[in-house]
Amino acid sequence: MAEGTGNDELERLAFLSKVSEGLRQAEAGKVISHEEVKRRFVASRLDGQVDRTTPGPQL
Repeated sequence: MAEGTGNDELERLAFLSKVSEGLRQAEAGKVISHEEVKRRFVASRLDGQVDRTTPGPQL
């Protein structure tokens, strides 16, 4: 098995850090619904920016 480069390892650590952060946020209830994600995505495609003024529902 080939070993990764230093850059590969840094990317993996960054990825794992982001996954851990997301899991902590989800456990703390800091989530938004799938419908809200879709709404924000469509809005960002229409006017080039995401509406962050309206918080998503807290599940």
